[in-house]
This record gives sequence, C-alpha cells and structure tokens, in this order.
Amino acid sequence: MNEEVIMLKRIFVIFSIFCSFFLVSCTAEIEMTLKDNGEIEVRFEGMSDAAFSNLIKTASGMEEGDVVFDVNAITYELVKNGFLAVKVESKQGTDISISMIEKTGKTIFFDSGVIEKNKDELKIKLTPENVLEFYKKSDEQIKVFLDMLIAPIFNEEIMTEQEYLETVSSFYGESVSDELKDSKFRIILNQKKNKVLRELNTSEILTLKEIIEIS
Repeated sequence: MNEEVIMLKRIFVIFSIFCSFFLVSCTAEIEMTLKDNGEIEVRFEGMSDAAFSNLIKTASGMEEGDVVFDVNAITYELVKNGFLAVKVESKQGTDISISMIEKTGKTIFFDSGVIEKNKDELKIKLTPENVLEFYKKSDEQIKVFLDMLIAPIFNEEIMTEQEYLETVSSFYGESVSDELKDSKFRIILNQKKNKVLRELNTSEILTLKEIIEIS
C-alpha cells in the first residue's frame, strides 16, 4: 500500500471521529461523568443518515458497500490522542458507539477550551473563539475535510442557521441540508452533585455567535 493511500485512510479515520462527535445526522448523544478521582468517563452514540454517509464516502474515495466508521482505526487514533480504555463499536456501519476515559486533561477538547473541569463539576463552554480554536488545532489534512462543510464558524463569518443551510443545499443538495437541519446534539453531564442535559441543533454550533455554557 503506497504512502498516499495510507494517508488518505488516516485522514478519513480522523475525519470520521470528528463527524461522529459533531456532525452525524439524527440525534447524537455524548455523556460525560466526572469521577471522584478526577477522571472523566465519556460515552457517545450516534448514527449517520444516508446523504451524509455518502458525502463522507465520496470525500474519502470509498466504494459502495464500505462501512463509514472503521472501529479499529478510530480506536487507534483515540488512544494515540490520549484517551484510555477506548471501546468503539459499529453494528450497521453507519452507527457508532464510543466509550473511553479522559484522564490527562490534555486532549484537544481541553486544549481548545471547549471543556473545563474543577473538583466538583465539568463545564462545556462553546464560543465562536474556542470552536474556531478547535478547528485551528486540528491536523491540516482534517481541515481540508472540515472546509467542505463550509461552516461560517470555521471561516470567521456570520450567517444565520437558515442562510447556512441554504448554502449547504446549494453546494451538496437538499438531502444533505435537510439531514443537517434535523441533526441534534444532546449533551449529558453527570456532575458529582447533579445531572445536566442540554440539546443543541448541529447547525446552531456551526453558526455559533454567542456563548453557550453547560454545567
């Protein structure tokens, strides 16, 4: 296997991880539990709908019948990026379930400022600045794929959600735009003293203009 093919496969794996956390269609759910020892248990579940799956496959040069998520490769990349006890499952190829432990506080989520932690609670803080920082800290090859999303927040532009969805529709068609419109991201934080649940539209994150704090 030549170096170019290996690189393309690696790019797709990392892009799949990003998509699984932020961009799968329907409702994706991430649950974080702060343990007494300071570790964070992370559980994620989501599924990509047809149009978005096809977009990913086209971007990565995959053929019909290939699964969207390579669980072994995703496991490898998450471990490589500092997560522990990683377990990744995909029963249908377009669904994904991930469980892992964040122990170091040095993964990209903390480095970008998206997640903060003190003794008793976790805080998710989404701002145009730290979501953009998340993008900037990503591998250059990942950015090539993220740029395909033409998301205003990655380009320091201002759009309404409707304007963004119309832009996506003009580039990729109504099916991708409709899936993105219906895409939800549910966040559950199990704090030491309480439980917090918040659901956001994915398009809201990608056109973020104000600060969203969840704690």
